[in-house]
Amino acid sequence: MITHPPLSVLIISKGPPSPLDPLIAYFQRIPSLSLSISPELPRDLSSFQVIIAADSANCADPSDPLFQYLLKGGGWLGLIQDAGGALPEFFGVQPTPAGPFTELRVSFQDHDHPLARRLPDSIYLNGRYRGLEITADNTETILYADWRSGHIPVLTRRPLGNGQIACTTLAVFDDSNFQQILFRLLQGLAGRQVRDQWLGVGLLGYSPNVGKKHGRGVMATPGLRLKGLCDLNPKRLRQAEEDFPGITTYPSVENFTRSADIDLVIICTPPSTHARLSLEMMAAGKHVLSEKPLALNRKETDAMVEMADRRKVHLNLCRGLYPSLWILAFAR
Repeated sequence: MITHPPLSVLIISKGPPSPLDPLIAYFQRIPSLSLSISPELPRDLSSFQVIIAADSANCADPSDPLFQYLLKGGGWLGLIQDAGGALPEFFGVQPTPAGPFTELRVSFQDHDHPLARRLPDSIYLNGRYRGLEITADNTETILYADWRSGHIPVLTRRPLGNGQIACTTLAVFDDSNFQQILFRLLQGLAGRQVRDQWLGVGLLGYSPNVGKKHGRGVMATPGLRLKGLCDLNPKRLRQAEEDFPGITTYPSVENFTRSADIDLVIICTPPSTHARLSLEMMAAGKHVLSEKPLALNRKETDAMVEMADRRKVHLNLCRGLYPSLWILAFAR
């Protein structure tokens, strides 16, 4: 089961509007992340585990509160602007001159890096090229961009004192893959080990055809585990137990809903029940992937969207068994 301990983050931003707005909106949808936004650095930083600052070049003085916060164990992510100048020496990198706007192929230096799990080895981002030149031996390259037949760092991290400092020249804050990478990076900067957690999936309704395909899709997807199956028909439950030996089956929706092992529910029941069961699952805090149709009318879909927003869970429609499941499972 995927669980994230509370994480307190401060973003120094003079917006809105701000180029960071898409990233801020993404962070605000993560229940475990407590996000504060301030136009200036407050005096007391003790309540924050990680600070994101765009104007990092002005923090070169070792007496600066942000530098002292870092030495004591805080995390610092510097976002390097196009027109920004030299960075303080302790970053362990210096930005190269800004290049043109282009499509960048960005890759993980280590494809087995914890931040890379279940993400593509390379992503393509449209933005201005600007690299990082490493100046300290203990600076780690996390992401690099292909540029003029070379691999140029664009996201780095370095330990300093009891804390960690990272910086990136990438500014494509509306890209979902980059958003996930930054969220995982924040956990690492907070001193947490980014572990390979899993999402428990339950099937609500089991037909020998559709249900079996969904179950196989779950079992073939890294990070997902098939943790339960519910159907009111005893014959179908027996078939499910044959298809997936060891699976926990539930003859009633009530017990299925109460299962703490199930994070995401795939609804494969008759269409007239999709809205009612989706609302029930989301009210219990579970993500929902529904077979078509999502609902029978606009009133039902409005209620479902409102419930998903209120409970901060994902609601999705199955538009193809495997891809939609993948998208939903890793949106967090």
